[in-house]
Amino acid sequence: MNENSLISENPLDKDGLKTYSIYIVLFVSIVYSAVMILIPWESFQIGGFVDKKEYYSYFIYEKNILTYRNFDGLSDYLKHEALWHYVIDLLIHYFKINIDYIFNFISFFCVFIFSFFLVKNKGYLSFILLTNPLLIDLAFSQFRLALVLSILLTAYLFNKKVVTFFALLICVFIHTATLLFFGIFFIIFLYRLFINKSNRKRKPFVLLLFVGLFVSLAIGPGLEIILSFFGDRRAVVYVGDASSGIKYTLFWIGLLFLCALQDHNFYRNNVNCYAVIILSICMFNLFTGGYTSRLIAASLPMIMYAILGFKQNLRYMSMILYLFYVSLQWIYWLNVPIIR
Repeated sequence: MNENSLISENPLDKDGLKTYSIYIVLFVSIVYSAVMILIPWESFQIGGFVDKKEYYSYFIYEKNILTYRNFDGLSDYLKHEALWHYVIDLLIHYFKINIDYIFNFISFFCVFIFSFFLVKNKGYLSFILLTNPLLIDLAFSQFRLALVLSILLTAYLFNKKVVTFFALLICVFIHTATLLFFGIFFIIFLYRLFINKSNRKRKPFVLLLFVGLFVSLAIGPGLEIILSFFGDRRAVVYVGDASSGIKYTLFWIGLLFLCALQDHNFYRNNVNCYAVIILSICMFNLFTGGYTSRLIAASLPMIMYAILGFKQNLRYMSMILYLFYVSLQWIYWLNVPIIR
C-alpha cells in the first residue's frame, strides 16, 4: 500500500503536523479502541443495554432460528439474515468461544474501523468527535449492525472491487440494512458517472435531498409494504414508534443546511454526498416516521468527515455546536438529573 495515499490534512491538529504515517494512524486507532473497550459502559445505563441482553438470551438460552425455520430459497436466507445466526452459534456452541469475547471483538472492530477511517483522513485528533453515546449504543449493544458497518467500511478503505463484492455478499446475509447503505453509495456512483461527463460545476444538493426523501419514505411508511411483500417477519415489529423527535433531530437538520452552503468542490467527494443524504433522510424522517438515531450512529464517521470538510469558518462553528450537542447527549445518556 502506498503510504502517500494515507496522508491527509489535519484540521484538528494544534501542533502543526501536516502528514501522518499509517503506523501513527493504526496506533491511535488501536489505543482509542482499547480504552473504549475497557470502560464498563453498560454500568452507566439503568437496566443495561436492551439489544445486548436480547442477543445474549437468544444465543445462550433460546433455540436457533435455523433449526426450526423452513428455508425454501435464497430469499429466505436473506430475509432471515441466516449467516449471523449460523456463525455466532457456531463460534459459541461448536468452538466453545465465550460469547463475551465474540461481542467484545465486534465492539473493538467497530470502534477501530470508525476511528481509523476518520484519523486516516482528517488527522489524529479527529477520533475525539466519535466519542458520542450513539457510538456506544451501536458498538456495545447493536452488534449485528456494528459488524456489518465495520466490514463495509473496511471494504471501502481497501477500495478494491473484489473486496467490496465479497463484503457485500457476506453482509447482506448478516443484516439486510446492507442494501440500504450500498444503495445510497450506488446512487452516488451513478451520479458521479453523470457529472464526470459534464464540464459544468454542478452542486447536487437538491438532488441529494430528493434521494433522502425517497429513502425516508421507503424506510418509513413504505417499510411495512416492502417487508410484507417479501413475507418478512419484521413487517409489524419494525413499524411504529421508530422516529426521533424534533429536539433530537434539530441539530442534524442544522448541519444539513450548512452542507447546502458549501461550494461544488465539497460535493466532489463521495463521503460528503453520502453524509448529505443521511442528514436529509433524518430531516424527512420527522414526517415519515423512519429511524433516525441508528442512521446517525451508523454514519457518524462519515458525518464527522463532512463537517471537517466544511469551509473554515463554518467548520469551526459546526464543531463548537456539535461538541455542545454531544455534551447534552452525554448528560441525558448518563441520566444526570440537571435536565430531568
